[in-house]
Amino acid sequence: MPRWLVLLLVSFAKMDRSVLSGWRTQFRGKPSVIASAPGRVNLIGEHTDYNEGFVLPAAIGWRTTVALRLADGEFSRVISEDKQHVATFRLDDPWSHGWGRYVHAVGRAMQAHYQLPQRGIEAYITSTVPRGSGLSSSAALEVAVAAAWLRALDIPVTPRDIAEIAWEAENRYVGVPCGRLDQYASALGQKGHALLMDMRDLQTESVRIPDGVRIAVLDTRTKRAVAKSAYADRVAECQRAIELLRADGAEVRSLRDATREQVERLRERDAVAYRRARHVVTENERVLAAVEALRSEDFEALGNLFSASHASLR
Repeated sequence: MPRWLVLLLVSFAKMDRSVLSGWRTQFRGKPSVIASAPGRVNLIGEHTDYNEGFVLPAAIGWRTTVALRLADGEFSRVISEDKQHVATFRLDDPWSHGWGRYVHAVGRAMQAHYQLPQRGIEAYITSTVPRGSGLSSSAALEVAVAAAWLRALDIPVTPRDIAEIAWEAENRYVGVPCGRLDQYASALGQKGHALLMDMRDLQTESVRIPDGVRIAVLDTRTKRAVAKSAYADRVAECQRAIELLRADGAEVRSLRDATREQVERLRERDAVAYRRARHVVTENERVLAAVEALRSEDFEALGNLFSASHASLR
């Protein structure tokens, strides 16, 4: 078994007792596979992923776990522990609603890539990743479902394959115009490390978090759902900035290519587009500086970069 698979697939000897207990209340027999994927925090690199920039997320200990087996027929039946709700669908259904649409979307993305037979799944899901908290609960669900489903079908894949399926599920089939940050952080994140990602060529590099440093996740009680937030507006505003830069003669494929000088010329033309472009350009610089600060254990510099990042988002 590939090493990465050990991180995602929990052996029967160590399987999550909660998901197995829940499975037994809903299904007869055993699941054929159990998969687990973490949520994530993004240390720095906000709104740079869909602008082909740099990000620095880290996987966290809270996880989503899926017990799954292939169904006998075409219909899928998926149950979530926290909702006690059953989602049912066929792979070729054009749309589904509620939380089950994320599972359905994974199946549709897989079908597009692997020409799956019209066969459903039975699945039971538990999660310790709080929903609507900015910790990528949807990505953890998508990655865990994709890992389990592909394994049940005996389709050999890599963590990047799983991340791509999960991203396509949310982007194309759920309809959220997100970058790949969340899905890649969940599929490729390693304990004790942040993950430096170049979102243009999708190259990644693990960055060790120094001994003694702990990531604290604080609950502000502010609910957030990407599908219902102003995220799509922000994407559109960044695209408008790109178009303005091109109209001004700049050769840019994305805001990754823009310079500070080029962005400054937008200040008087479109205040919102200017702020969005300025943030992306300076945020890319901050991400790379944060990696160097972690490596040199310069925590004062790291804190200043975090503060500047938050200030730039306003």
